[in-house]
Amino acid sequence: MLLIALSMAGCTTIGIGDKSGLNGDNMGLPEVLRICIYKDVAVPDQRVEEMIGAITGEFALHGLQIEVPWIRPWQRPAFEIDGIIKDITNRPLESPCDRLFGVVGRDYKDFVWGLVMPEILGAVEDATLTKGYAVGEWGSLNQVLSFKSPEETAVHEAYHLLGCKHGLFANSCYKQVEGIRKVAQYNRQQGQDFFPGMNLKGRIFWTRADVDNFLGVDQRTANYSFSSDRCDELTELTPRQH
Repeated sequence: MLLIALSMAGCTTIGIGDKSGLNGDNMGLPEVLRICIYKDVAVPDQRVEEMIGAITGEFALHGLQIEVPWIRPWQRPAFEIDGIIKDITNRPLESPCDRLFGVVGRDYKDFVWGLVMPEILGAVEDATLTKGYAVGEWGSLNQVLSFKSPEETAVHEAYHLLGCKHGLFANSCYKQVEGIRKVAQYNRQQGQDFFPGMNLKGRIFWTRADVDNFLGVDQRTANYSFSSDRCDELTELTPRQH
């Protein structure tokens, strides 16, 4: 696993960072990141709006404007992470989406699982870092005791969608966001209407076709891997060079 979590149910941090130096107003015109959402029918609309609001507020500090072109109803495809992330990964990244994001509901099995096993609150596939999901409801003892809300989880996974890893300190992650923002600006200047993806090896995906071809979506294959917020190890944050 490449994106590793920090504590039992507190898998919603990319590290401790000083946000006082972040000011999106000083970065010129904001770059637009469009996140298309598949919403589990079990999740209330208000909850999704709150998650979107949290992401929007967080990334305004980085000079990023979040837009949501559409929210589509979706049935949770599986209980475990493998089936959920496979479903999201194998969905095409259609225009005008820059990222695909699933919001997953809860049921009694999640509550029972959270009593005895490490809990996964979200994941992003690590081949392109453009498709992922987050749990959109409270519903397990671990989650309640850790006070990690669905909004915090959504923000955490959104950072991964921009190339961030886990770690103790978030400054490297902030540099990563700054870097990919510049890549997006360059891509737009070249006439491409797409906010590029970048995986953990530094590979840039300049178009939606680049993403889906790399993932084998056209062939509907399961050619993917994933990075999960599983709570069992810690890795350092490292900036990606562009």
